Amino acid sequence: MAMSIRDGRPVDDNWQQAADGKPLPEGDVIVDLDRWRAEGDTLRAHAGRVGLLLRGGDDLSAILPELGRIPLVAIDFPTYNDGRGYSLARLLRGACGYRGELRAVGDVRRDQADLMRRCGFDSLEPAEGQSPAAIREAFGEIRPYPWQP
Repeated sequence: MAMSIRDGRPVDDNWQQAADGKPLPEGDVIVDLDRWRAEGDTLRAHAGRVGLLLRGGDDLSAILPELGRIPLVAIDFPTYNDGRGYSLARLLRGACGYRGELRAVGDVRRDQADLMRRCGFDSLEPAEGQSPAAIREAFGEIRPYPWQP
């Protein structure tokens, strides 16, 4: 069982990323957009919950009709300096009205935690070698702007 940080607190995490070309594992799974499109019927019949993994270049228009039924959207940060995930998060939370769990995955580091929260992420999966405790401390270090909660 993996550990993630949700709302600034550590939580045990049952979500598993489904490997490309492999059968779906039991339980709650996260699949990428290509698999989401290709295996819709299989995913709807899956016994566990199914979340979606988005990457910076993915087109959101394909998922908009189903967005309200997706319990978790994970956004991949392939490198520390790739900011496309922040834009996707703002689009999902703002223009698209997504209210499910929004998770940052990939190269997620302490320095990014507060900005990720401001962009709408409510959970983070720390990169390998990153201290979950240090990431938790980063939440709230910088005061929000007056228009942010």
